[in-house]
Amino acid sequence: MEILNELYQTILSNPLYIGIAVVLAGLVFFGVVKKLFKLLLIVVALIVVYLLYLHFTGQTLPKNAEELIDNVKSKTESVIEKTEELKENLEKK
Repeated sequence: MEILNELYQTILSNPLYIGIAVVLAGLVFFGVVKKLFKLLLIVVALIVVYLLYLHFTGQTLPKNAEELIDNVKSKTESVIEKTEELKENLEKK
């Protein structure tokens, strides 16, 4: 713990170190925001693709976000069950 206190005091005592610390913190913050933005874009794209799939297959579109989430959960559970069945069948062979 003493080492961290010394490092903290060293950074605060020298303006050059403060500048470097601010730049590094800014880069880390920018990187995190960039990753979260990419994740948000992927999620939005997947939702749009799913809604287009529902529209073109003639299924009813969800009226609100809650219906959409429930629908996606039920489809996901179905895929997981089928995958587990396939895994069991492959393990038997």
